[in-house]
Amino acid sequence: MVICLEDSTALSDMPKGMQRLERIIKDLTLSPLKVFIRPRNIENLRVILRLQNINSIDGFALAKFDTQNIAEYLSLFIAQKHFYIMPILETKDVFSHVQLGKIMQELEPFKERILVIRMGGEDILSMLGMMRTCDKTIYEILPLYLIFSTIINLLKPMDLRFLLLFLLVLKPWKRSKES
Repeated sequence: MVICLEDSTALSDMPKGMQRLERIIKDLTLSPLKVFIRPRNIENLRVILRLQNINSIDGFALAKFDTQNIAEYLSLFIAQKHFYIMPILETKDVFSHVQLGKIMQELEPFKERILVIRMGGEDILSMLGMMRTCDKTIYEILPLYLIFSTIINLLKPMDLRFLLLFLLVLKPWKRSKES
């Protein structure tokens, strides 16, 4: 389960979202279900890491994870060794073999704490000036399919021992009144 404070929470609703998050963390009980928080940005992550009972969650989904912020993101987890991290690749770095290689090199020391690497399909499509229609799967959108294939082909030979699972991060599709 991912508690999202990024795409799912409007900027104007962040104070209310943070209050809800504090209540959720306070009432969280042990469960086989992994609980992750997706902070809005690095500054929000810093605040969240200081919350009471934060150790009751399992990890963090790191939005907009790329070569511009990787060092700052990962520096926060050097001392916080008990959290899993779930990087979300959803910036222009997904179009560069060189940038993806840099990201994987930086992640290598954290590989035991990475359960999954996610792909932000909606953000990638937006950068391409495209939108997904509800009658198509991600694999039927050729540019997205090619990007996923390229990333898998780049990462597989690197023999990283953490699970490489690419998920499409999509916002819920809003139906029109006619549908």
